[in-house]
Amino acid sequence: TTHPYRRPVIGYERTLRSLTREKVIDFYRKWYVPANMAIVVVGDVAKEEALRSIRERFGPFQGGLPPERRREPEPPQRGVRVKVITHDVKEAKLELAFHITDLTHPDVYALDILAAILGEGRASRLFRGVKDEGLVRSIGTYSMTPLDPGLFFISADLDAKGVEVALRRILEEIERVRTEGVTEEELERARINVEADFVYERETFQGRARKWGYFEMIAGDVGFEETYLAGIRKVTPEDVMRVARRYLRADNLSIALLMPEREDGLTEERLKGVVLATLRDEEPLRKVVLDNGITLIAKENHANPTVSIYTVFIGGLIGEEKGENGVSNILARMITRGTGDLTSQEIAERIESIGGRVTGFSGRNTFGLEGRFLSRFFDEGLAIYTDLLLNPSFPEEELKKVKRDVLEEIEAEEDNLLRTTIRLMDSRLYRGHPYAMNPLGSRESVERIGRDDLIRYYRRYVRGENMVVAVVGDVFIDEVVEKLTGALSTIPADRPPSLNLPPVSPPEGIVKVEKVREREQAHIAFGFIAPSLKDPDRYPMEVLTEMLSGMGGRLFIELRDKKGLAYVVATFFRPGYNTGSFVVYMATSPENLNVSIEGIREELKRLVIGEIREEEVEKAKRSLIGRYEIGLQSNSAQASDMALNEILGLGFDAFRSYPERIRSVTPEEVRRVAERYINLERYVLSILRPSR
Repeated sequence: TTHPYRRPVIGYERTLRSLTREKVIDFYRKWYVPANMAIVVVGDVAKEEALRSIRERFGPFQGGLPPERRREPEPPQRGVRVKVITHDVKEAKLELAFHITDLTHPDVYALDILAAILGEGRASRLFRGVKDEGLVRSIGTYSMTPLDPGLFFISADLDAKGVEVALRRILEEIERVRTEGVTEEELERARINVEADFVYERETFQGRARKWGYFEMIAGDVGFEETYLAGIRKVTPEDVMRVARRYLRADNLSIALLMPEREDGLTEERLKGVVLATLRDEEPLRKVVLDNGITLIAKENHANPTVSIYTVFIGGLIGEEKGENGVSNILARMITRGTGDLTSQEIAERIESIGGRVTGFSGRNTFGLEGRFLSRFFDEGLAIYTDLLLNPSFPEEELKKVKRDVLEEIEAEEDNLLRTTIRLMDSRLYRGHPYAMNPLGSRESVERIGRDDLIRYYRRYVRGENMVVAVVGDVFIDEVVEKLTGALSTIPADRPPSLNLPPVSPPEGIVKVEKVREREQAHIAFGFIAPSLKDPDRYPMEVLTEMLSGMGGRLFIELRDKKGLAYVVATFFRPGYNTGSFVVYMATSPENLNVSIEGIREELKRLVIGEIREEEVEKAKRSLIGRYEIGLQSNSAQASDMALNEILGLGFDAFRSYPERIRSVTPEEVRRVAERYINLERYVLSILRPSR
């Protein structure tokens, strides 16, 4: 749609007609210059004599550097495209094309093998499965990999009456490769034929000259032939399956059909339907429970050569006792600081040498380890990752550094006025519950935490039945299951101790808690007890929160735009493990503090007793669903989403049902949860303000 490759090499009639001698000469002077040129001579000549002759003849050829080539890159395709053209022809011509790579990309070897297996020669799959069945007159494939990313073509000539059936069979053969792979016999035959094409081209001087000139100008290496053939010899069946899944997707496919004028009825939408019914773009996904109770989730996504792994345990803040507050946060930072065999520096060097990243994490409900690697380094990355997960040594010297960093963060947190206001509110709203504590810990508790505390916490929660591992990316499910089954077999199988979290109820009245900070602004937070993660009320509560949030939300419009009270106004819904909270936050001027508090109360009252309009609910739902789906684009986001949903009891595939759960929320449900949870007689009000 954008790149110059969209234009025909021969040009358009209108451009050819507009050409003048001066335009042709200008083009010649612009591009036909020595710096943009290679000369290849092959044949019965003496090398030195040929070079001398070339220098004599081309030495006077002058010209500067050619202009910089500024080509607009082709944007990623976002859905199947179909074009049906009718003309005065006898039979139909069908072209399928998938966007692929350029000549120097590592996938080029497997793509050329895939083209040979699918459609080159009488033994190819499309010849046997489509041509021999009488569905087409001719069929073939071609992997075009020029200077910029090219196309994988499948071309067929056929009777117009059989287009729909033939297209379905072609797509079925593609789907077979994507889901079942190819055989070693097919692969070896393809290797031999690809290499044979190169050998036969050497028979003529013209063939050699054309090939070497092309490699020099396009690959930047006249000897690219050896690189290419070495790459072809290394292709595995897994490589062929991977590139088929990565590139031969419905959303990456364009179809052009040339039909006789007398034939009709084959609409573009009808052909799109054939594609979408045959090529299943949803990547393979599987959940497996290992013998020691570990839940393993694996999803293939071959669109990008990366892989992400996310391991999560129930714990984090809800697994802490008051005296050890902050231990899970410190453990998450320490888990990558040393193993029995590796120092912190050695770990960092090994991970960076393969372009990877491994970090610990800890939150209110969970803690764990996440990693990301290029898929070609998956084995090396997995070895490092599992060593960190299974054998953390928690070195004393590293612990001193981590504790120093955490204490500095606790100190710096005092300057984060939003966070301080919310922490103040949490300390009263969640009284008696771990959520009342700071995930960073307190200065006193952090100073007390030692290596033995980390080991105890690790052993308490790192158990098979408390563990979910999600792997997403350019890998194969069977391989992932096999490797992780062996690597994680030493994890103990039993459950961790029961959490025994206390229930949380709204306060009996309005609880007001204040802190003085000598700043120019005043900060307010209203806190209400709200649904937990597994409570069905969470979905209408999310919609309600979205209605109030952002620049188009009620609070922004009423309190900032119309009344000019707020510097910042926002709402948060934080569904937790066995409870949750709904928060309204506002930053205002000290002189407007009281009127701002009353303004928030009035808007919440209007929400509870006033009209909730269908259009604002629909707008909020669209925003929530769009943000959620956009947020799941990366492998790491998908891995964390599935692992967290599984460990928290929502199911690893909650991503499938979430949009529909949100879409089904009605204005009546939003009204109901507003009335149930926003009780203006029972909440916590935290205030951060300068002294009067």
